Amino acid sequence: MQFQYVAKDADGRRQEGILECPDQQAAARTLQEQGCFVLSVRPVRATREQFDWGQVWYALRPLAPRTMAVFFRMLESCLHAGLTVFDSLRRIQVDLSDARLRSLVDDLAEQASQGRPLAEGLTRHAKYFPNHVRELTRVGEQNGCLEAMVGEIARAYERDDRLSRSLRWPIGFLLVSVLPLPVFWQAFNYFEYLAAFWITPERMPAYSGSPWAAAWDMWLRKDGLVCVALTVLILLAVVVARIVLRYPGRITWRDALSLRLPLWGPLARGCAQVRFVRTFWAAYHAGQPYAEAFAMGAAATANAAFDARLQPQVAAVRAGTRVADALRQANLLPRELVGGIAQGEDTGRLEESLQRAVEYLERDQDDTIRAALARSWVLAIFYGLAGGAAASVHLFQQYFGWVFDFTEHLFD
Repeated sequence: MQFQYVAKDADGRRQEGILECPDQQAAARTLQEQGCFVLSVRPVRATREQFDWGQVWYALRPLAPRTMAVFFRMLESCLHAGLTVFDSLRRIQVDLSDARLRSLVDDLAEQASQGRPLAEGLTRHAKYFPNHVRELTRVGEQNGCLEAMVGEIARAYERDDRLSRSLRWPIGFLLVSVLPLPVFWQAFNYFEYLAAFWITPERMPAYSGSPWAAAWDMWLRKDGLVCVALTVLILLAVVVARIVLRYPGRITWRDALSLRLPLWGPLARGCAQVRFVRTFWAAYHAGQPYAEAFAMGAAATANAAFDARLQPQVAAVRAGTRVADALRQANLLPRELVGGIAQGEDTGRLEESLQRAVEYLERDQDDTIRAALARSWVLAIFYGLAGGAAASVHLFQQYFGWVFDFTEHLFD
């Protein structure tokens, strides 16, 4: 938790700043240990996040999870080989193919050459490196386990990459099954005009040139402008939707809606659960107090609605509430999973129970992805059959309408 302080140092000079401490008393003790006379210490008020137009461009062209996973895997390998952070970043920079990531790594290496922590360099580029990445890096540097924390970050990005690649198929199936229908419909209208110019030119307006050009001109006048306007609106809607979905800042209504959507909801919930429990476990495994590890896990969900449910429990855990009781109150994890965490807490094996919870949630998310993929196949087949049936009925009525007329005349 952050606290804003005002104090005087040993020379009587006024000092102001922000401290990261578990509570207000700990912040005051930290200042006193530094030889300062404390004037005031108060929590930093949470301010409404300002919309950053610079992040809109990033939302249109984000760094892919696969790119980030490769970067952190390379960093883990270099650290495992005994290289310093600066040497690791310089060596990685040569092998990166993404120009933006190369520029980021160059700045990180420059910061490292000045003796600044890697977490501080990541904070300078917060839109590229989420909060849980920065926090895990900070924990790794403070506890001497940076290599392990970087490995956890790489593993999380690899899982995000598998999730995004799996979602391409459902989205692709739905687009392929739905989008061809209006295209086919407009193509049919054009050929209907063409057939009229060929078969019954005396009923059509006078034209000069080929029937193809005349049919095209008629289609533009009757249907073309509407189609162009709808196409522009659809493209704008796609761009706005991409910005809203990829915007790295907090958008509470977006995140709350994502948890309720039919196909995406279970995936978004599972992803937030995995991020929370994995970050909680990784920070606790690295030596952080369980209350601080719990707070870091809550900040790592990348879902504002999920985070809003967890923040009251963060304060409760810091006040002494058991982790399992806080999780039951939040009601964001399966009951059997919370029961396992409670048993680990009672037997002094919280770390092991958290690790088993991570494995359970990851398996559950894999099952959810497979179920979403199967549902998308069903939807694609349904839309394809429905669209084909509607088009067939329209074609039959258009070209074989005389059958209906003959049948109606026969039974009159």
